[in-house]
Parts: sequence; structure tokens; C-alpha cells
Amino acid sequence: SLAAYFHIDVSHPLAYVKWFTLFRTPHAYHGLFTLSQSTCMHVPHAEIISVSRIAWSCHLAPVFGRVKDP
Repeated sequence: SLAAYFHIDVSHPLAYVKWFTLFRTPHAYHGLFTLSQSTCMHVPHAEIISVSRIAWSCHLAPVFGRVKDP
């Protein structure tokens, strides 16, 4: 388990969370919001947090195009 690996005592459930940018304006074609993964010093930002800090979840869907993004 993660707690055993880091030698810590955890008495409550934890979650691994990947953080994303704030919502921007909705996309003109489909009306959905576009986000990108948050970074800290060019490294994807993620944390292990207590599940009690989770307010709600969201479903993310990829945006596919005709060519690969650079």
C-alpha cells in the first residue's frame, strides 16, 4: 500500500488527483469547456489528497482532430 511504502500512518482513504486548469469559455462548436493539465515548473501537477477534500468529480473527454497536436 502507499502508506506502507512511505512509512506513514493513514487512517482515512486517499485519492491520487491530477489537477487541470480552470474552465475557459465554452467551445463555439460543441459548447463544452476546454481544459488542459495543470503544470508546476513544466511538470504535470498531481497530488495525493484525503477523499474528504473532494467536492465533486467530473468526466473528461478527449478532443480528437485530423492531425496530432504539436
